[in-house]
Amino acid sequence: MNDQNGKSLDEVLDAMLFEHGIPTIQAVAEWTARHPEHRAAIIEFAAAWAEDDHLPAPRVDNLRDRSVAAATINQFRTAVAAPNSLAGMAAARGRSMHDLARGTGIDTRILMKLNARRIAPATIGRAMALRIGKFLEIEPSSVIASWTGTHTPLAAAAFLAGSVSLPQETLRQAMERIGVSPELITEMEGD
Repeated sequence: MNDQNGKSLDEVLDAMLFEHGIPTIQAVAEWTARHPEHRAAIIEFAAAWAEDDHLPAPRVDNLRDRSVAAATINQFRTAVAAPNSLAGMAAARGRSMHDLARGTGIDTRILMKLNARRIAPATIGRAMALRIGKFLEIEPSSVIASWTGTHTPLAAAAFLAGSVSLPQETLRQAMERIGVSPELITEMEGD
């Protein structure tokens, strides 16, 4: 998808990293202002970067914002490491979320949202659980259990001003937003 300046998301992310090195809070704020049509994807990219421990704790100027950012990152890391989380189950099998994405053909951003319970469980088909379960060699019921329950704050919440609560979305919305083919969406919603 190209923004109003004609730049694709990949071009925007490459330029942001070239200019800033890593997606800091300042970089994310600057580049989401420059490219508002890519705002959600830039924030998700920064969250993925943080999840992989490439991003140090967000640098902020005032003590209150620093506390909120640190608490959000800590909650996120604790939830990611939880044994009943998707990332925790993958880690228990010596796999990362990126390994899981490559092995299942499911975009990392979708897997991160599933891990953080940001996608409404009722919208996810059993086919998704079967694909993930097969790759991790675990029961699909364990996979389904990993994305139900209390929502986990995303690391991206540390990049957002004000509220750190992000709403759930449907699997279809999440997949359409990143350009997944309609055929794969239908397959993942199915049983």
